[in-house]
Amino acid sequence: MLQKFLEKANIQERAKEIYSGSHQEELRRQTEKVAKALGKSLRGDEIEDPEAIEELVQLSLFLAPIQTLDKKLKEASEATTSIGVANDILRAARIAETVSFGRQVKKRIEIISKLETFKNDSSTSESDLQSLIQNAPWLVNPQWIPLSANQTLSTLKREFERFYKKNTNSDINLDDFEKKTKKPDFVMFSQDACLQIVEIKKPGHRIGNDEMERIHTYYQQFESFLNDEKHREFRSIANDFHITLVADGANLSGAWETIYKSFVEGKKLTPIDWSAFLLRTNKVHQEFLDEARRLGFK
Repeated sequence: MLQKFLEKANIQERAKEIYSGSHQEELRRQTEKVAKALGKSLRGDEIEDPEAIEELVQLSLFLAPIQTLDKKLKEASEATTSIGVANDILRAARIAETVSFGRQVKKRIEIISKLETFKNDSSTSESDLQSLIQNAPWLVNPQWIPLSANQTLSTLKREFERFYKKNTNSDINLDDFEKKTKKPDFVMFSQDACLQIVEIKKPGHRIGNDEMERIHTYYQQFESFLNDEKHREFRSIANDFHITLVADGANLSGAWETIYKSFVEGKKLTPIDWSAFLLRTNKVHQEFLDEARRLGFK
């Protein structure tokens, strides 16, 4: 069974293709070693499944640099470290890191490609788009990463909902999106001690005066909330805030047009149209993937 898997997977040739450098012989050996270990877990029916075979090949290629790095570190701990050994470790670490992040970025590019289709679906709701950003904020800004649940941020959301209701006599929903019965008004999360507030409109939509009035109210209430001494405990996760608006332009007039322009010029609000939104995110991640491929990852 194992030999049949190795033949179908063509693991030696795949390893040579990906790790073709003269200094990557150890990576090729580790790929084959990992593949043999994984191949033993195959069931009889899976040996005839091309997808199952390819999944194990990709996993072997992914784990090989990590295994190589572990081996280099073990060797260094058992011997007097030289410049050559240090360089080997750094090289192995760089490849392992690049492979790991390269796979992640490749998945992100696949998500962006799906979003291209998703955004053109007339049945897609703004609630669906807001939920997508909640789970993948890097779509708006590649430097933003999804963070694990933060109790302080959850408390801030609940307190701001109460604060907003008290001051405006209107409800606002900042709950996590597990509660599918509620439509979120916008996405809010903390990044680098700044509350990032993201409102996303459907492609082709231009915001009007009523929507700008609502955004202005959000801004005023956030400013009052953070400046209130009763909320000083929240400043550990957010001492400032910024609004990002994903929409295809604005159709404003009078005072609301003036306020919109002042927010943009004062860097209180960043408008992004859909074409720039997708192009910028895809470009940043494509450059990363190109570098990963240059170093041997495909």
